[in-house]
Amino acid sequence: MGKKRFMGEVEGMSTTHASRLGNERSGIRSHTRGWNLGVEVHGDANNGHDRFLVQITGGSHNASRTRNICTITETDEGTIRIEFNGRGYEVLSRDLKELGAGR
Repeated sequence: MGKKRFMGEVEGMSTTHASRLGNERSGIRSHTRGWNLGVEVHGDANNGHDRFLVQITGGSHNASRTRNICTITETDEGTIRIEFNGRGYEVLSRDLKELGAGR
């Protein structure tokens, strides 16, 4: 099954929360949505680094309609790179402070 690398949690009307685990092979996926709008996040390991693809969806009424928003990747330099679908990027330190932006 492999070492656990990812964890997802969700809370709602229940008095308890639910969680799921993923490893490098399985990755992890979540889809949080209302009737007409949602956000889907796919996590995987890319060359030993965490990577997340964030998409907007059509919610419960049209969950198959998606549009990529950004990809968030851990880098070899120890920073976090947020790419906005070919429209530039930001680089953050691991403590999430902004280091710079680029195109």
